[in-house]
Amino acid sequence: MNRIYPGRPDGYLTERVAHAHREWLVEVADMNIAVHSGGEYSYLSEMIFGLRCLPSVMIGDWCCFYAKLDGTWND
Repeated sequence: MNRIYPGRPDGYLTERVAHAHREWLVEVADMNIAVHSGGEYSYLSEMIFGLRCLPSVMIGDWCCFYAKLDGTWND
């Protein structure tokens, strides 16, 4: 479902499942953290995606701060 998320209500089965999951998730969760493993050449492993709202910005700042502390941060 990764490549079709958030799906479509009138799409193929996997698109409908992804859409139903997203609709349910926004009702019950404050945050969704998706952890992916893309191998040693994955650029997404070092990126943070979030909304332009205060909670997302604060979480991104927190993640960057701790990555710098443990030495995994790359400028």
